[in-house]
Amino acid sequence: MPKRKRSVHASRAALGPGALIACYLRDSGGAAQGLSVSQQRAALAAYAGQRQWIISRWYADAAQSGATDDRPALQQLLADCRQGDPGYVAVLTWATSRFGRDTLESQFNRLWLRRQGVDVLSANPAEATPDGATAVVFEAMFDWKNQQFLEDMSRDVRRGLRANVVAGYAPGGTPPRGYLAEPVTAGIRRDGKPKIVARWVMDPELGPRVSQAFRLFADGASYAEIHAATRLYKSDSCYASMLRNRSYLGVLKFGSEEFPDMIPALVDQATFAQVQARIAAGAAYTPRPGSDYLLSGLLRCGYCDGPMAGGVDRRNERRGYRAWRYYKCDRKRRLGAAACPDQRHVGADQLEDRVVNLVLDRILTPACVREIYEEIGRRFAGPDLAAEISGLEDQIVGVRRSVANILDLVERAGADETTLARLTQRRTELAQLTARRDEQARRQAIFGTPPTPAEIEAILATLRQGIASEEVDVARRTLRAFVEQVVVKGAELRIDYRADAVLALGEVPPRGQLAGASMRLSLVVT
Repeated sequence: MPKRKRSVHASRAALGPGALIACYLRDSGGAAQGLSVSQQRAALAAYAGQRQWIISRWYADAAQSGATDDRPALQQLLADCRQGDPGYVAVLTWATSRFGRDTLESQFNRLWLRRQGVDVLSANPAEATPDGATAVVFEAMFDWKNQQFLEDMSRDVRRGLRANVVAGYAPGGTPPRGYLAEPVTAGIRRDGKPKIVARWVMDPELGPRVSQAFRLFADGASYAEIHAATRLYKSDSCYASMLRNRSYLGVLKFGSEEFPDMIPALVDQATFAQVQARIAAGAAYTPRPGSDYLLSGLLRCGYCDGPMAGGVDRRNERRGYRAWRYYKCDRKRRLGAAACPDQRHVGADQLEDRVVNLVLDRILTPACVREIYEEIGRRFAGPDLAAEISGLEDQIVGVRRSVANILDLVERAGADETTLARLTQRRTELAQLTARRDEQARRQAIFGTPPTPAEIEAILATLRQGIASEEVDVARRTLRAFVEQVVVKGAELRIDYRADAVLALGEVPPRGQLAGASMRLSLVVT
């Protein structure tokens, strides 16, 4: 039978001296943050101390927006409550806005927690809610106020940014290539400090090259030719979007609005129109052959530790032979043969087949997965984990006995400040020991039992299928998910990969996360 909703009154009835609670902290980040996570922690610790509540768990989301519940610490809080008794009866926040600023999400999360027997409280005196049915009305009003604050702030920010653009200042962000952001003082703020904004001015080095790029394209040059002449970007694939950017006409944009003649124009209207006409006629960017190479971005030279890029030799195509695909040392290409004299061009087809076969036959195998799992267990669980859990269990039994004895004393002789302080101390110790025991028990559950054949198959099925795909993009994405680099040095080949990623990509083991484990291994063959 599903749990019934727990009333606010019933939840707060359990919040007497010695009650176990959790605290949730959040700030939005930024230099102007009103109350940081550390300040909230101090305020909530004092608030709980005044009421003799015991804080058993802290959850903190630093620099996280309250407009969404996609926050790591909040999701961890919900997950802890989902697993059963989390070890606390309420969650304390500095204000309802810290819990969230989206009305529906805040109400849903608060209702869900109360169904698990966990109340949500605010330490803000202005947000005190009465007991009884009217409490939800007050909470709904606070939620509406929090969301309205966010919407009002968004409108104010947009209004201020638009006013800056109308005045000729930049709307923010990084200026397009060819411009520089020049700081400008535009008046005085209410606090007496200068208001600093930015104006986009022409970059004396890159601005003329942007103008040259537009002229070259209008005259029929390819993206590769423009790149060779201007070197504005690292790749010639970036010029397609640059040549469509109306900012180079001297236009500042804010959303769908355009404000002409606000910044120096780097191209005239006639040239810009020619460029757009040529783009519309089909002068699209054609990827270079390197984009079809399986090991692009992964392959490195074993002699100079530089990247190796794909290339193609078509000289024999006229005689009826296939073009020869190869990988070459990029350092040698850029600086000459003397920069890396020992590295020869490596045939791409043979190298790619060799890497794929090694991954399938030596890494993505049941035996290798079992070895990875056992090694991670040895590194991150340790042989003494069972003994540590047993020791924690003994300590927990002893502390529980102490708590029971203190409660018996309170019943017989009453409670004074010294007795209550001792009770609070022992309950805090109990909460800490229990949390440590539960964490180690999770590690034992993850690493204590080797994966079953079915679990191993689940790990390998998707990965092997992806690596063996005939679509280069699919195979490359799968390979890069766990392989960090492939190093070739003469006949020697080394594949460096993240062993824990092999397990995680298969979402195995289902018993839990890998407890932060990160392990890198290498496969070396000659």
